[in-house]
Amino acid sequence: MTAPTSPDSILGRALAGRPLGVPVVDCHGHVGPSRGIDRDPSIEAMLGLMDAIGITHSAISGLMFATGVRLETMNDWVAEFVRARPDRFLGYCYLNPNYPEMLEAEIERCFDDLGFAGFKLHVDWNGYPYDGERYRVVYEYAAARRLPILAHTWGDDVVRRLAAMARAYPGATFLAGHSGAGDIEINIEEARRTPNLFLELTYSAGTPWDVERFVREVGAKRVVWGSDSILFAQSHQVGKVAVANLSEADKALTLGGNAMRIFGLQRE
Repeated sequence: MTAPTSPDSILGRALAGRPLGVPVVDCHGHVGPSRGIDRDPSIEAMLGLMDAIGITHSAISGLMFATGVRLETMNDWVAEFVRARPDRFLGYCYLNPNYPEMLEAEIERCFDDLGFAGFKLHVDWNGYPYDGERYRVVYEYAAARRLPILAHTWGDDVVRRLAAMARAYPGATFLAGHSGAGDIEINIEEARRTPNLFLELTYSAGTPWDVERFVREVGAKRVVWGSDSILFAQSHQVGKVAVANLSEADKALTLGGNAMRIFGLQRE
């Protein structure tokens, strides 16, 4: 852990419970019915937590735990937040490849009607591999429009399959969610050989040392921060970047600078 330098450093602000003073973008958030979650999931409550840390934007998808709902309903939950505060929330379009007849229509609705900013894919919830043929429509759409794709990665084979798709579709930006949850060497290896694959830090057991290693071996420009809110507290997840032994510039890139570029946001 680095020692506090000045009250206005990122670490100094974090320890004092103040906004971090740099653009912070949460690349991995969730909204929807909060079964089993002990915090207020309302728009107002989420904005309050974001403001306390200085999170400028949160990229959100529907909660997978709310089973038994229609695919469109999950994206409708996201749309409520985006409509209410388009200046703070970015929508991910969640798609289930087990319903291939719905994919094109839902993509069109998410982006043409709802104004979403990227895709969210989750192999563990639908059991369909990232290199499967049904995802072609997603990758082609994202590559043509230079959109980000946040993909849940939990396991080494999943990372390799996602990286292969990133190399096949260089126009899209792929965010490997939960980087470091498996073999960290595989994350590093695949990111090094795949320029449009970014390492996303959401992971409850992630440490500052993981962050430091990613930055050291892959580069700060290829690491993005996420929290898995509302499943995890943003204040908890941001700590591993704040206390990491990194320069202020590298922390700023990781916390939000890279995501501002990926999502095409203007720095205010």
